[in-house]
Amino acid sequence: MKFSFCLRLFWAALMGLGLLSCDTFDDAAPEAVGTGLPGTWQLVKLECECLPGVPPETAEFTDSTFAVYSNGQLTARGSYTAVPGIITCGTTNNSTPGLRFTEKLTTPFFRHDAQVTAQGNTLVLDYGLPCDYPRKTYRRLR
Repeated sequence: MKFSFCLRLFWAALMGLGLLSCDTFDDAAPEAVGTGLPGTWQLVKLECECLPGVPPETAEFTDSTFAVYSNGQLTARGSYTAVPGIITCGTTNNSTPGLRFTEKLTTPFFRHDAQVTAQGNTLVLDYGLPCDYPRKTYRRLR
């Protein structure tokens, strides 16, 4: 009888642990900058003081390079690196990590920073919306 009670207690504890480990709620933080970015992205939202509408723009990222196309024409190409503090609106924000883009399609090279949110199939690049720099939202194509 004592053995049977201990066996039932053991199975109840084991099942309780199993139920605790079946948490299906995903409250994980968004992906860190530098992961999940490689791929091809379609611009779906453009926020700025600009003409209404969304231009036909796609962006392609590898682990360290990017290319931007508008109407199928290459408009920007270069490299990017993760930085611990971005520069937007002409000031350094040391507490906001992001990406530093170096465009190499033009001479001299042009650098700009963006706060990045990459979560699932959505990518947001915020170049400094409060100072009328664009915030672009992309959807992953592949």
